Amino acid sequence: MFALLLFACTGADDKGADTAAPAPLPTLANAGVAIRGDAGDLAGASVAAGDLDGDGADELIVGALGGRRACVVAAPFDTSDAALDAAVCLGQAENYDFVGQAVAAGDLDGDGAAELLVGAPGSDAGAADAGAVWRVDGLPTADGSVAERASASWVGAFAADAAGSAVAFAGDADGDGAGDVLIGAPGSDLGGREGGAVYLVAAGGGPMASDAHAIFTGAGSEASPAKHAENVLGDGVGGAMCAADLDGDGVVDLALGAPGWDGGAENAGAVALFTGPVAPGTRGVGVADTLLVAERAGGYAGGA
Repeated sequence: MFALLLFACTGADDKGADTAAPAPLPTLANAGVAIRGDAGDLAGASVAAGDLDGDGADELIVGALGGRRACVVAAPFDTSDAALDAAVCLGQAENYDFVGQAVAAGDLDGDGAAELLVGAPGSDAGAADAGAVWRVDGLPTADGSVAERASASWVGAFAADAAGSAVAFAGDADGDGAGDVLIGAPGSDLGGREGGAVYLVAAGGGPMASDAHAIFTGAGSEASPAKHAENVLGDGVGGAMCAADLDGDGVVDLALGAPGWDGGAENAGAVALFTGPVAPGTRGVGVADTLLVAERAGGYAGGA
């Protein structure tokens, strides 16, 4: 059984001064709140927060990969031992779609409430194991299938893409005034064998991930003869990404992990930064505006 643990911060007065004696580092055993899954749930495989009902307080979203579900836990967290079963949970749409591996939340339509985003990288909706991301509007009030409660979805276009392995709210990354979504597809072969891809999709865009406003691809193992000979995978783009205003210009930028990148050393990894607003089209992570390249072989920087 896995559990999600929240730590309470104490020891500061109303002026921000630390009035308590130095405390030992927190451990899982003395967490302020524990939200526990059932045996085999793998609760906490993914975690996000967002104000799904627009009341000014964020809900906690917990992915339980082993239980194939994404659960919404409402504040306040007033118990030290809450059961995930007490939350509202949205389960898999089909067997082995791996709902719970990735969750996110963000206001896509500008109504002041966040939408829930649930990745299902094993979904067969587009093709076998092509993956999918489901969008759920509003605060779920009862258990059910994520597909039944979803208002929209983006599905992977190609078999084994595993779209939805990672998902993130991207703010207004394309500059059109509406919210966008980042969808990771680490199994994609668009740039080469399992080089991976990240799709930037608009809230009102097409149902296929390949209808994305922009697509970022990693190089496949073909780009490295040694990797290709050893049947090693490519850059692995799509497992980790985020969106934020990284340069302070008021526009959202993108940071995309490429843990298999070989530019610094074999499998040293890299993080590709693309400044916003993001132009449409498909491009490789090697042409990023800034590429942060690790130099230690086997470090897989950018994996998280």
